[in-house]
Amino acid sequence: MGATVAVVLLLAGCSDDGAGGSTSTTSTTASTGTGTGTGTTDTPTTGVVTGTTGPDAVCGDGNVDPGEGCDDGANNGPGQPCKADCTASSCGDGIVQAPEGCDDGNGVEGDGCSAKCTPEVCGDGVIQGDEQCDDGNADDTDDCSNACVSASCGDEVVQAGAGETCDAGAANSDSGACTTACAQAACGDGLLWTSEGGAELCDDGKDNGPGNACKDDCTPNTCGDMSVGPGEACDDGNAKAGDGCSPTCKLEACGSGVLDPGEVCDDGKNGDQDDGCTDLCLAPKCGDGFEQASLKEECDLGADNSNTGTCTLACKDAVCGDGLLGPNEDCDDGNKNDADICSNACKVQLPVNSCKAIKLADPAAKDGVYLLDPDGGGPKKSYEVYCEMTTDGGGWQVMNYLRKPEHWDIPIFTDSGVVGDTLGGFSSGETLKTGDDVFKERIIIYLNLIEDGNSLGKQWMVSDRGVGIPFSQINSTPNGWGYRDSFLYADPTVNDVCTHGCDTYRGFGMFHDYENQFGWCGTQGGDYGCRDGNNICWMPRSQSCNVGAGRCAYLIEAGEGVIYGAR
Repeated sequence: MGATVAVVLLLAGCSDDGAGGSTSTTSTTASTGTGTGTGTTDTPTTGVVTGTTGPDAVCGDGNVDPGEGCDDGANNGPGQPCKADCTASSCGDGIVQAPEGCDDGNGVEGDGCSAKCTPEVCGDGVIQGDEQCDDGNADDTDDCSNACVSASCGDEVVQAGAGETCDAGAANSDSGACTTACAQAACGDGLLWTSEGGAELCDDGKDNGPGNACKDDCTPNTCGDMSVGPGEACDDGNAKAGDGCSPTCKLEACGSGVLDPGEVCDDGKNGDQDDGCTDLCLAPKCGDGFEQASLKEECDLGADNSNTGTCTLACKDAVCGDGLLGPNEDCDDGNKNDADICSNACKVQLPVNSCKAIKLADPAAKDGVYLLDPDGGGPKKSYEVYCEMTTDGGGWQVMNYLRKPEHWDIPIFTDSGVVGDTLGGFSSGETLKTGDDVFKERIIIYLNLIEDGNSLGKQWMVSDRGVGIPFSQINSTPNGWGYRDSFLYADPTVNDVCTHGCDTYRGFGMFHDYENQFGWCGTQGGDYGCRDGNNICWMPRSQSCNVGAGRCAYLIEAGEGVIYGAR
């Protein structure tokens, strides 16, 4: 077996003159082997190589020679792991080779190519360079725009996720349709929207609304808009005075200090009721409820003033002797005569022995049945009688209440029917004769007097005398009587009032005055054609006496009847 030695001489350089003064480095790869083929030794050599020589070292020959970082032979070059000068490609060398996406030859971030030779691209989910954000999506309405800029009002992109409802960019305006907060302008946002379709006159935000300076529709609260605003006491939506709210939206009320319609005066309700203007905004007067010394008032109960109360309608204290029936008074004749019916203590001085006494004691006494004591506690028994309290001052003791034609013929001193039965009729002549009270007047009341077919309603005739007579003599004392009636005819000396007899009521009270040619007055003895059996003479008024149906007194229907009474 022999040995083979290969010597490669690598010339690092040669001089042009061939002198041996240059230094060379040689790489020697020796192969010593036996028949087994093992054993290889490479020994670098510096200087002149003696012995065996080989080809010069060349970049690109595929061999990594001393001084080369790499040598891929024909694959060296741009974009390859090994460049053309046999130096290894690396990020930052300015040459893009796999797996680099870029290589700008520097380590500066944010210039489009990162220090790791990866492209800096918006949307890659990595915040790099001058990106403010990078969420790696294409949603331009979220917090990070597609330009990798953090969402902000004014970027002309409506970011709903950021609460924006509009974004007009530089055109955003607090007076426009899109505010500087990227919110759609609306009444109630506190901003005055006056352009781009806005016509707000005011906007106080949450302070808009009833009672405030700006209403819910962003219009000012003004007098006359039917909404009570600041400084207004009322607002009825009109400019009419006198309806409770003035044209300037002030209450038209007494006490305002302003003379409003319906007020006589207005001093602001100062509490002085006698200074010419009361707290009712009226001039002082009796009946206003305020006692005013300037009017010489003694009292004033307002609506409670009464001539039967403690304060009269003239605002005077009720006293005995003022002619008014006041509290605790039985009568009041307004004089100081203590010998008449009404004493100076305003007490009735007659026993209650007549309907007239009852009427004097109680002017409000009504028609009805009353208990009388004719001798005021003497031996005579009390009796019930019907008192007619309405006609000619009232106080009449009813002798006969006629409701049927046959009642004309009832004898004067007879009782019949039930006392007080004004529907069926009754008479109390016997009762009155038993009591035998003294009387000065007697009356015939025609409740429905018919004249020439026309109803004249209630009319009456009174016979009176200066000296009273007992009731038992009322039909036997024909002379000494006078006359007056509801038609205001009068004759003080008619004398005989029983010209047609006084035994029954048909002729009771009929008279003829020859002296003054007054004529006949009273109920005729016959009916002469009248419906209910009577004929009424009333010659001072009209017609003769025997006129038949020309003048009648009706009895039988509702509201009809004839009453004979005495007082």
